[in-house]
Amino acid sequence: MRRAAIRTSALGLIAIVFTASLTSLMWRTGSATATITEPATVQVKDVRRMLAVAGVEPLALAAAGASATDAQLIVSQARAYLTEHLQVLNTSIESASTAAKRAARRTPEETQTVAELRAAAASAKSDRDSAIAAFRAAALSGVNQTIVTKLDNIRANRSQGLPLKYLVKNRTSDEWAALRNALAAEKTANKRGVELQGACVTILAEANSDSAVAAAGSACSANNTAIVKAAWNTAIASTGTTHTP
Repeated sequence: MRRAAIRTSALGLIAIVFTASLTSLMWRTGSATATITEPATVQVKDVRRMLAVAGVEPLALAAAGASATDAQLIVSQARAYLTEHLQVLNTSIESASTAAKRAARRTPEETQTVAELRAAAASAKSDRDSAIAAFRAAALSGVNQTIVTKLDNIRANRSQGLPLKYLVKNRTSDEWAALRNALAAEKTANKRGVELQGACVTILAEANSDSAVAAAGSACSANNTAIVKAAWNTAIASTGTTHTP
């Protein structure tokens, strides 16, 4: 009987100690299910990838008239922002991708309606776009607004598939189509060794004489592009690997 009582007391003491330890852990972590995680890291590839997602890369910078100093500033500011917000950006991008796939490929087991899935996808996309916009604004902070506006236009017009110098200026759908056809005709004429004829001549002359396009064309010269790209690559490489808090 005495041994049983001692054994019971010992077990009770162990239980008390365990409960106290668990309570202490919960107090420190704020939850009994909290886990200790290693801090995320910001690597060179993260800086490069996120800037590309935001439509900021060396060739576009050169076309927009950015300098080597601008390129270095942008990379530095991008890295600083990612140090605190990389996980948020990654999560928003992944969530938007997952939601879009669910909305496009609804399975019989899916409990949500098509309308609900599409609404969820739209919401996730909005969150992603907001996160990317915040990152882009931080990276371009302090850069001349004229350059930023040209970068905005280049990003918005990328889908046109035309040389960068033409993307700095916004156009109507008909104007894009006419310019695309004129450039295709010019390419064919050059290949055949003949002169370009008809309305295409006027369309290209007007497009190339535009001040913004002409400036972008000069800025896209091999020499200037190489300078901006070299500064960009040096700044990217120097970002190294840092830990987010």
